[in-house]
Amino acid sequence: MPGAEALARTEERQINIRCSVYRGFESRNPRDVFTFIHEVGHFLLSHKGIAARSDNIREMYRNAATKLQEEEANYFTSVFLMPSEKVNKDMAPDEIMKACGVSRSAAIRRLEELNREHRRRTGEIRQFSSPNILNFFKEKEKRGMELKTILPRDDN
Repeated sequence: MPGAEALARTEERQINIRCSVYRGFESRNPRDVFTFIHEVGHFLLSHKGIAARSDNIREMYRNAATKLQEEEANYFTSVFLMPSEKVNKDMAPDEIMKACGVSRSAAIRRLEELNREHRRRTGEIRQFSSPNILNFFKEKEKRGMELKTILPRDDN
């Protein structure tokens, strides 16, 4: 299992996990718990083939089918560890981390999912919070790039 933290062999009904990850799971290390539940998710989602959680992100997302399966397993794990009955889009990442025993990156991922679901339900348009993003697009527009998105105009 070189490079892989865990490996789900769904057709053989087998999960292989590095010893260090398993020990981390037993001691409730947030990343290792996420990895373990993620691999279980591959089974419950009826994914086919071999799915490996690797240190190398490019390797994990080598093709569209694998990328979709990994995204589904990530979503499953997020919902399993951070159900909407326990977390909401208005919580801070630290609150989710404390309430659910997850890592900061997992809490942020779940917040992004909750916000995306909220926008879909309400038809709300995503707001950019950073002026740097708006400035980037405004500069591109000044240089002749046609933007299909409506940006706020400055009168300056």
